Amino acid sequence: MFTIFVPGAHTIGRAHCRFVDPQITPIVSSDLNPAFAANLSWICLPANSPVKQRQTVHLDFITKDLFDNAYFQNILAKRAIFHTDAELLNATDTRQLVQLYAQNQAQFFQQFSISMVKMSQLGVLTGNQGVIRKRCSVPNWHSICHSRNPCLLHPFLFLCLVMFWKSLLHQVQ
Repeated sequence: MFTIFVPGAHTIGRAHCRFVDPQITPIVSSDLNPAFAANLSWICLPANSPVKQRQTVHLDFITKDLFDNAYFQNILAKRAIFHTDAELLNATDTRQLVQLYAQNQAQFFQQFSISMVKMSQLGVLTGNQGVIRKRCSVPNWHSICHSRNPCLLHPFLFLCLVMFWKSLLHQVQ
Protein backbone atom coordinates (compact mmCIF):
# COMPACT_ATOMS: atom_id res chain seq x y z
CA MET A 1 0.00 0.00 0.00
CA PHE A 2 2.89 2.39 0.61
CA THR A 3 3.70 2.69 -3.12
CA ILE A 4 0.79 5.09 -3.70
CA PHE A 5 2.30 7.54 -1.23
CA VAL A 6 5.67 7.75 -2.96
CA PRO A 7 4.15 9.35 -6.09
CA GLY A 8 2.31 11.63 -3.65
CA ALA A 9 5.60 13.53 -3.51
CA HIS A 10 4.67 14.74 -7.02
CA THR A 11 2.64 17.41 -5.26
CA ILE A 12 5.79 19.52 -5.35
CA GLY A 13 8.51 19.90 -7.95
CA ARG A 14 8.93 20.26 -11.69
CA ALA A 15 9.25 18.01 -14.75
CA HIS A 16 11.03 18.64 -18.03
CA CYS A 17 8.72 18.88 -21.01
CA ARG A 18 10.39 15.83 -22.60
CA PHE A 19 8.66 13.76 -19.91
CA VAL A 20 5.34 15.50 -20.55
CA ASP A 21 5.44 15.17 -24.35
CA PRO A 22 4.24 11.50 -24.42
CA GLN A 23 1.01 12.71 -22.76
CA ILE A 24 0.35 15.37 -25.43
CA THR A 25 1.95 14.06 -28.66
CA PRO A 26 1.20 12.68 -31.18
CA ILE A 27 -2.32 12.73 -29.71
CA VAL A 28 -3.53 14.01 -26.36
CA SER A 29 -3.88 11.25 -23.80
CA SER A 30 -7.38 10.46 -22.58
CA ASP A 31 -5.83 10.69 -19.09
CA LEU A 32 -5.77 14.49 -19.41
CA ASN A 33 -8.42 17.13 -19.04
CA PRO A 34 -8.57 18.84 -22.50
CA ALA A 35 -8.05 22.35 -21.11
CA PHE A 36 -5.10 21.17 -19.04
CA ALA A 37 -3.65 19.37 -22.08
CA ALA A 38 -3.97 22.60 -24.10
CA ASN A 39 -2.06 24.45 -21.37
CA LEU A 40 0.70 21.81 -21.37
CA SER A 41 0.88 21.98 -25.17
CA TRP A 42 1.25 25.75 -25.07
CA ILE A 43 4.12 25.42 -22.57
CA CYS A 44 5.93 22.40 -24.04
CA LEU A 45 5.33 22.35 -27.79
CA PRO A 46 6.88 22.27 -30.32
CA ALA A 47 9.12 19.70 -28.68
CA ASN A 48 11.92 20.16 -31.21
CA SER A 49 12.42 23.81 -30.21
CA PRO A 50 15.69 24.32 -28.27
CA VAL A 51 13.86 26.58 -25.80
CA LYS A 52 11.05 24.06 -25.26
CA GLN A 53 13.53 21.20 -24.73
CA ARG A 54 14.82 22.96 -21.60
CA GLN A 55 11.35 24.05 -20.44
CA THR A 56 9.92 22.64 -17.22
CA VAL A 57 6.40 22.53 -15.81
CA HIS A 58 5.17 22.35 -12.24
CA LEU A 59 3.99 18.90 -11.21
CA ASP A 60 1.14 20.61 -9.39
CA PHE A 61 -0.30 23.66 -11.16
CA ILE A 62 -2.69 24.48 -8.30
CA THR A 63 -0.39 24.81 -5.27
CA LYS A 64 2.98 24.95 -7.03
CA ASP A 65 5.38 25.20 -4.12
CA LEU A 66 3.33 23.69 -1.33
CA PHE A 67 3.45 20.10 -0.10
CA ASP A 68 -0.21 19.18 0.25
CA ASN A 69 -2.83 16.75 -1.05
CA ALA A 70 -3.48 18.70 -4.28
CA TYR A 71 -1.62 15.95 -6.16
CA PHE A 72 -4.55 13.61 -5.52
CA GLN A 73 -7.09 16.31 -6.40
CA ASN A 74 -5.21 16.85 -9.68
CA ILE A 75 -5.38 13.16 -10.51
CA LEU A 76 -9.15 13.13 -9.97
CA ALA A 77 -9.47 16.24 -12.18
CA LYS A 78 -7.33 14.61 -14.92
CA ARG A 79 -4.45 17.04 -14.36
CA ALA A 80 -1.71 14.48 -13.72
CA ILE A 81 1.55 15.32 -15.51
CA PHE A 82 2.71 11.69 -15.70
CA HIS A 83 0.71 8.81 -17.15
CA THR A 84 1.88 6.64 -14.24
CA ASP A 85 0.12 9.01 -11.84
CA ALA A 86 -3.10 8.95 -13.88
CA GLU A 87 -2.95 5.14 -13.82
CA LEU A 88 -3.75 5.21 -10.10
CA LEU A 89 -7.41 5.69 -11.08
CA ASN A 90 -7.50 2.45 -13.08
CA ALA A 91 -7.50 0.04 -10.14
CA THR A 92 -10.24 0.04 -7.52
CA ASP A 93 -7.94 -0.06 -4.49
CA THR A 94 -5.67 2.78 -5.65
CA ARG A 95 -8.64 4.84 -6.92
CA GLN A 96 -10.22 4.63 -3.46
CA LEU A 97 -6.98 5.83 -1.86
CA VAL A 98 -6.67 8.72 -4.34
CA GLN A 99 -10.23 9.76 -3.48
CA LEU A 100 -9.58 9.45 0.26
CA TYR A 101 -6.37 11.49 0.23
CA ALA A 102 -7.85 14.10 -2.10
CA GLN A 103 -10.41 14.76 0.65
CA ASN A 104 -8.27 14.19 3.75
CA GLN A 105 -4.89 15.94 3.77
CA ALA A 106 -4.09 14.98 7.39
CA GLN A 107 -4.52 11.30 6.62
CA PHE A 108 -2.31 11.64 3.51
CA PHE A 109 0.40 13.37 5.57
CA GLN A 110 0.29 10.65 8.21
CA GLN A 111 0.52 7.79 5.71
CA PHE A 112 3.14 9.60 3.62
CA SER A 113 5.42 9.98 6.65
CA ILE A 114 5.00 6.29 7.53
CA SER A 115 5.79 5.32 3.93
CA MET A 116 8.88 7.52 3.77
CA VAL A 117 10.23 5.88 6.94
CA LYS A 118 9.57 2.43 5.43
CA MET A 119 11.31 3.43 2.21
CA SER A 120 14.33 4.69 4.16
CA GLN A 121 14.69 1.22 5.67
CA LEU A 122 14.89 -0.60 2.33
CA GLY A 123 18.67 -0.82 2.54
CA VAL A 124 20.82 1.92 1.14
CA LEU A 125 23.98 0.94 -0.71
CA THR A 126 27.01 2.64 0.77
CA GLY A 127 30.67 3.07 -0.10
CA ASN A 128 31.62 1.50 -3.43
CA GLN A 129 28.44 -0.64 -3.49
CA GLY A 130 26.28 2.22 -4.71
CA VAL A 131 26.46 5.21 -7.00
CA ILE A 132 24.91 8.63 -6.62
CA ARG A 133 23.98 9.72 -10.12
CA LYS A 134 24.96 13.19 -11.24
CA ARG A 135 21.84 13.18 -13.45
CA CYS A 136 18.98 10.89 -12.44
CA SER A 137 18.24 9.72 -15.98
CA VAL A 138 21.85 8.87 -16.93
CA PRO A 139 24.25 6.45 -15.25
CA ASN A 140 27.66 7.81 -14.31
CA TRP A 141 30.09 6.38 -16.85
CA HIS A 142 32.86 6.01 -14.27
CA SER A 143 30.70 3.43 -12.52
CA ILE A 144 30.45 1.40 -15.73
CA CYS A 145 34.01 1.91 -17.03
CA HIS A 146 36.91 1.04 -14.78
CA SER A 147 40.46 2.28 -15.14
CA ARG A 148 41.94 -1.25 -15.36
CA ASN A 149 39.40 -2.61 -17.82
CA PRO A 150 38.14 -1.26 -21.12
CA CYS A 151 34.66 0.15 -20.97
CA LEU A 152 32.42 -2.88 -21.30
CA LEU A 153 28.81 -2.06 -22.01
CA HIS A 154 25.94 -4.14 -20.78
CA PRO A 155 24.29 -5.77 -23.85
CA PHE A 156 21.02 -3.89 -23.24
CA LEU A 157 22.86 -0.57 -22.96
CA PHE A 158 24.76 -1.39 -26.15
CA LEU A 159 21.47 -2.12 -27.95
CA CYS A 160 20.03 1.19 -26.72
CA LEU A 161 23.08 3.07 -27.99
CA VAL A 162 22.85 1.35 -31.39
CA MET A 163 19.16 2.22 -31.70
CA PHE A 164 19.91 5.81 -30.65
CA TRP A 165 22.63 6.21 -33.29
CA LYS A 166 20.41 4.64 -35.96
CA SER A 167 17.64 7.10 -35.16
CA LEU A 168 20.11 9.99 -35.43
CA LEU A 169 21.34 8.73 -38.79
CA HIS A 170 17.76 8.36 -39.99
CA GLN A 171 17.02 11.98 -39.01
CA VAL A 172 20.10 13.24 -40.90
CA GLN A 173 19.15 11.41 -44.12
